[in-house]
Amino acid sequence: MLIRFSISRLLTSSDRFDELSMRRFLSADKDFLYCLTEGCSSGQIHDNGVEGPIFRCAACGHRMCTAHNPVVPFHENETCTQYNERIKRGTAEREAQEKESRLRGEQEEASAAEVSKSSVECPGCGVHIQKLSGCDHMTCKRVSRPFLFFKINANLQGRRVGCGFQFCYICRAPYNGTQGINSIGNVLDKRVSQTSE
Repeated sequence: MLIRFSISRLLTSSDRFDELSMRRFLSADKDFLYCLTEGCSSGQIHDNGVEGPIFRCAACGHRMCTAHNPVVPFHENETCTQYNERIKRGTAEREAQEKESRLRGEQEEASAAEVSKSSVECPGCGVHIQKLSGCDHMTCKRVSRPFLFFKINANLQGRRVGCGFQFCYICRAPYNGTQGINSIGNVLDKRVSQTSE
C-alpha cells in the first residue's frame, strides 16, 4: 500500500496554520515518513510490504532505509548490519580524533602557560627566551625549532639563527641605539634606578 502526500500540492493557500496542522496529523501515523532530500517536502505512508525497508519517495525518487531509527539514506551494496558497523567505526574514529585534538589543545595551552611563566619575548622578533643563568644582558639567538628552550652551547653552534637583538631580560630595554642602555644607561630597570637615588 502506497499513499503519497505532497504538502505543496495539497495546500493551495499559504495558510501556515493549515500546513502545520496537516503535518501534525500525518506525523502521528507511525508509517508516515517525510522524504529526507533537501528541498523535497513530500511524504508518504510506507509499509514494509513489497520493497521491505526501502522507502522510495514518490515525488523525487530518493531512497531511504527504514530499518534504522532514525531513517537513513539508502546504503547501496551494504547490508543494514554492515552499514551500522561502518557508522559505528566512523563514530568511534571521529570521537578518538576529537579526544586527541582536545588533549593536544589542553597540552598546547599548558605549554603556552609554562612558556609565559618561564620566559620573556624578544622585543626584536617575539621569540620566547628563557634565562638559565648569568647576567640580564640577553642576545636573541633562536633555533629553527620553535619553543625550544636551551642554553646556547657548542653542539648547537651550527643551527643558531636569531635576530641578534640585545636587551635587558628584566625590563626589555634595548642595549643598542640612541635610546639604548649603552647610550643612556638603564633608566627603565627599577633596580638600577632605586640604587642610584
